[in-house]
Amino acid sequence: KQWYQRRVRVFIEACEFLRVMREKRARRSKSDVFSNLVAGACAGAVAKSTIAPFDRAKIFFQVSSRQEFSYKECFRFLTYTVRERGYAQLWKGNSATMIRIMPYAAISYLANEHY
Repeated sequence: KQWYQRRVRVFIEACEFLRVMREKRARRSKSDVFSNLVAGACAGAVAKSTIAPFDRAKIFFQVSSRQEFSYKECFRFLTYTVRERGYAQLWKGNSATMIRIMPYAAISYLANEHY
């Protein structure tokens, strides 16, 4: 009999938890949704912009038929790019990545927060 009562109590508590979560979801305002979209887009932009120089080096080695990848060659490529073309060239092509990543990251973050 105790076993049955414990199971019933756990079931009732789970139902109560789901009811509370449903109420919280219903109370969410449009500004919460918008702020989550903006936060996700910003997080995606910062993450991709941080690794953009390494993405640029990766693409260089993928299309280069002359050079095989090594950490030494990667470092050499990055220093050459900064010395000869400037620091900003490490982020060349990052805007196209931002157009792709920001909506994806925003929706992913919103969906993760919501569900």
